[in-house]
Amino acid sequence: MSDSGLFQQRHVGSARTATPLLVPSFSSRGFQDPIGVVKSYSPYTSRSCLISAFDVHYGVLPSEWRDLADFIVLDSGGYEAYASSELSSPRSWDLGKYKSVIESLGAGTTYLLVTFDYNLRENPYERQLAEASALCDKYPQYDWDFLVKPEGPSHHEVNIDAVVSRLDTLQRFAAIGFVEDELGSSIWSRAISIRRLRRRLIEQGLDIPIHIFGCLDPLRIPVYVLSGADIFDGLEWLRSAFTEAGLVRFSSLAMNDGDIDMPDAERGTRAVLQNIRILTTLEVSLRKLLRSGNISDLDMPERSKVILRGFTSRLGDSDT
Repeated sequence: MSDSGLFQQRHVGSARTATPLLVPSFSSRGFQDPIGVVKSYSPYTSRSCLISAFDVHYGVLPSEWRDLADFIVLDSGGYEAYASSELSSPRSWDLGKYKSVIESLGAGTTYLLVTFDYNLRENPYERQLAEASALCDKYPQYDWDFLVKPEGPSHHEVNIDAVVSRLDTLQRFAAIGFVEDELGSSIWSRAISIRRLRRRLIEQGLDIPIHIFGCLDPLRIPVYVLSGADIFDGLEWLRSAFTEAGLVRFSSLAMNDGDIDMPDAERGTRAVLQNIRILTTLEVSLRKLLRSGNISDLDMPERSKVILRGFTSRLGDSDT
């Protein structure tokens, strides 16, 4: 099979939201003032963003959270809940709390809801699918993103074979998602996993978008787009500066710009706004790439384009 169909524009759910989608995430995990962060930067992410149902439930988002963006990915809260369990005063999280958030959503915004994985991780794929389908059936008015997890404590990567063998069960979902690191131990192995799944989806006539959770790095995203992925989210844009050399800590930028007197907070604000501009420009150039198939259309460093051309050549030679 030719790889020409791997990277193309797809659409998410009933609203037909076009991909590729680069979705900035907000989270209370690792941020002392999550409400302040959201209020400061959500005006720049009004097209799309990801928020956590855990943060909604515990009131660590602004009260107007329903109006943060036209397209909101509502994560099921596992990321924050596992972090809270490490605290001296942990906060509980369960499916009932997630459902209460879902039932408070209302109308006026396009939502993509992520299936519940907290306390359901490490379960066989069949049970994950059954639980995800049950949520889909209970709230059919929403589009659902099936987040697939590894199948046991001894497994650190997703069983792609199990997913590929049951593609017929995925038609009910608006997207199928994976945490980036759980797709493989290297960029190459993760790209091969994405490519394999996308090729099988194409063979089955399924045009379901693939969502890569925890990846909003402008240098990695094009690799996965060319492999067949469509939706990306992450917190990198709030934690590091996007540079041609990769992600750099905000405080380390002082050694690049030479202004060692600038407060870290001010430098961080400038970097976050620059990150948003980079993501917006990259999303536009990725759409050009999908139309032309020409890597030259990507807005990224020339050295990265050279590496990407080598990647696509190697990908084309692979029979996986």
